[in-house]
Amino acid sequence: FAAAKVNSCGAHLAVFVTIPPSQTAASGKPPATPKPGSFLHWIDRATGKESWQAEYDQGTVCLGADGAVLQTGKELIGIDTATGKPRWRTAINKAAIWREPARAGDAWVLVDDLNQTMEVYDAGSGELRYRLKLDAPLCFDPLYADSGDVFLYTNAKDGVSVSCLHAATGQLRWKSSIVETSSAGAPAATRGL
Repeated sequence: FAAAKVNSCGAHLAVFVTIPPSQTAASGKPPATPKPGSFLHWIDRATGKESWQAEYDQGTVCLGADGAVLQTGKELIGIDTATGKPRWRTAINKAAIWREPARAGDAWVLVDDLNQTMEVYDAGSGELRYRLKLDAPLCFDPLYADSGDVFLYTNAKDGVSVSCLHAATGQLRWKSSIVETSSAGAPAATRGL
């Protein structure tokens, strides 16, 4: 069976479909199935028309206003949403446990849970701008705001700590010591961002 993940960005949907290799039928011939692989489809939300399809390694897609990024576990790929072709490719730590990428201003933010680091990449070139050591593991994927700030929710001694960092520089703007969590488990402070 195929697995799919859908992300939405403005007037388009990004659908990432993974089709596993087919099993051989009793007749000895493979069943009639699509080619195995991982495919990213760019679909117009209003019409359902597919603009393009491209084959990529399986990964996590994150969408921004002017592009998309695919994190495969071994590389970060900037994708031109007009064509589906890669704009740039950057190798990342294969041994890391990556959170879902987040867009913050003109950068893509990746957080490695295993090493407790945040890496920020230039959205236009894919170049690593900086790497920042975090003081605690994250509780949730990073959130971002249109201002270019990134919000990190980390385990604190008495609850959850929320840090606001300027993504372009890594400068800490503020940090709260304790945030009450909602009944769903997500920090109440995430509402309205």
